[in-house]
Amino acid sequence: MVLSYNLLEQIQFLNVGGYKQEDTYFQWKSKSYYSPNIFDIRMARNAPKEKMFYCYNKEDQKLVYYLEKDIVFIIGADPIVQSQLIDALLEHLIIHFFVLYEVQLEKIQHGEISHFFTDYNILVHDVFENYNRLDLFRTAYVNCKGCQKNFNLIIKKSIKFDKPTATLVYIHNGHALLVYIDKQYAIRGSEIILVNY
Repeated sequence: MVLSYNLLEQIQFLNVGGYKQEDTYFQWKSKSYYSPNIFDIRMARNAPKEKMFYCYNKEDQKLVYYLEKDIVFIIGADPIVQSQLIDALLEHLIIHFFVLYEVQLEKIQHGEISHFFTDYNILVHDVFENYNRLDLFRTAYVNCKGCQKNFNLIIKKSIKFDKPTATLVYIHNGHALLVYIDKQYAIRGSEIILVNY
């Protein structure tokens, strides 16, 4: 199924910077977004664990961030954009970042970055514009017994299957749905769960 997000507008920014550092190595912003909140960037730059996706929801923004090799990648998006889609895009962009720049990381971390990111900027724009053409996610319909609505759930293809099914928590409308997904990305069951904030 083709999704109808306009990610060039609904992704507010992508920020790449050093772990526990103030320096930003790369930043992409949508044309309608002014600037990321410095406190949100600082929070993300202090991610407690490497190679784990974090999601922080605010009233007007969803932040997804990830730490790898002492570099923190942060996407700020409109709250309507599902986290699984942001995770999938961020994974893709992280892989390409290290393919393009891993050899030059030491120079990047010492501030010698003036011309490095031209190719990455083009890639980021292309990924956000053409995300439906990338083979990074699947969609499945799920019925929520809590609000009696059907939802088009995005499932990133890199989801881990430690058992015959993987689980995914979908938070919406003030409650959460635990969804069981098989290896063909079909929904095999769901249940309402309590979420304690």
